[in-house]
Amino acid sequence: MNDHNHFALEESDIVSKDAEATSADWRLLRRLKLPAALNDPGDKAVRRAIYLDVEATGLRIGVDEVIELAMLPFDYEPDTGRITTIHHDQAFNALREPSFPIPADATAVNGITDDDVKGQTIDDDAVTELVESASLIIAHNAAYDRPMVESVWPVFRDMAWACSFKDVSWRSEGFAGSSLEYLGMKFGWFFDGHRALADCEAGVALLGETLPQADTTVLAQLRDNAIAKTYRIPAKGAPFEKKDVLKERGYRWNAEKKVWWTEVRELDEEMAWLSDEVYGKSMKLASETITAKNRYSSSLT
Repeated sequence: MNDHNHFALEESDIVSKDAEATSADWRLLRRLKLPAALNDPGDKAVRRAIYLDVEATGLRIGVDEVIELAMLPFDYEPDTGRITTIHHDQAFNALREPSFPIPADATAVNGITDDDVKGQTIDDDAVTELVESASLIIAHNAAYDRPMVESVWPVFRDMAWACSFKDVSWRSEGFAGSSLEYLGMKFGWFFDGHRALADCEAGVALLGETLPQADTTVLAQLRDNAIAKTYRIPAKGAPFEKKDVLKERGYRWNAEKKVWWTEVRELDEEMAWLSDEVYGKSMKLASETITAKNRYSSSLT
């Protein structure tokens, strides 16, 4: 529970106290209105994070280009995951003209046209200055957003990153989906999505919500998962007939490198499983250590 709500209207403005229907029979959705602070600052130390979102010409990493970048800085307590000050006055939102016309299907989603971005550029120094003021960058699909911004602004390559889509156990918490719009509605609010800064505001609001099963803030669980080390293991030379065993275990196929791979927290345990269940002999496979510094980055092999 936050000290300040993030709704445009109070429930009493909409629902009559004399109504006979109980809240078990209805759900109320209110427009999101993110305040200047979700919680009053206490005596705990705070850190600065940035919620980031991009709009682009499409979804192809390495091919499509950023046409809008938005960043919303906020302070939070690392010990509790409580969000305090939201720095609306430092919010960054700018358009960028790509090297080719914006496809119609991209415009259909984000509403950005060629006329909107004509002659527009993004100040590289302003991006660098804001990013370097934070210790953590968060996006709702960091596996997409991080490579997209790294290709334009090198400062993002040295930052710690987290993902509000993948670094939170939404399914274990009872949510059937994990899109920003869906999650917002499950917590009782809606917003005008698919423009970068609006998505950032929704993302910060989501981080401040309390998870129903873990009984902690979304940000607290996200940060715990982000700072945990994981290990990426390619099952090189795995017998073809073991593909179903690997798939059932959660391994994914890399068509370019022609190898099954996974990412785990317990390296020794996974190596032992591979030796026993896949290779039939003791194996020592090369692994790559993943931290918040390189997770979701295009620099990963």
